[in-house]
Amino acid sequence: MPAKHFKLSDLDLTYSERGSFLSEYVDRRNSEHFAAGVASFRDADIPFRIWYDEVISCLSTENGLEIVIDGTSHLLSAGDAIWIPKDTDLVYRSAGTSVFFYAVSPADWKDRRPA
Repeated sequence: MPAKHFKLSDLDLTYSERGSFLSEYVDRRNSEHFAAGVASFRDADIPFRIWYDEVISCLSTENGLEIVIDGTSHLLSAGDAIWIPKDTDLVYRSAGTSVFFYAVSPADWKDRRPA
């Protein structure tokens, strides 16, 4: 499969009622191994349990992108990254707007969401 150039202008940047958007660049149509894209939180406080491995790299933030795991706050600034293993309970928080790149494995992570 050839390389593919993705443009920010091609993404759907519509925020959900929870204060987030997720636009995937790479998914199982492009890769067997991982998915990746850009997401954003705006004034969000989202408890979540991930069922996949995830890497987040903060691209921009107004007041820090906070990931709380086991009571420990990981405050990401632009340029910071965090790896989060599958089966982790966490809270995504952002006061103001934070934009980040993410990569997850496996590529079909959305289809594997627990019931």
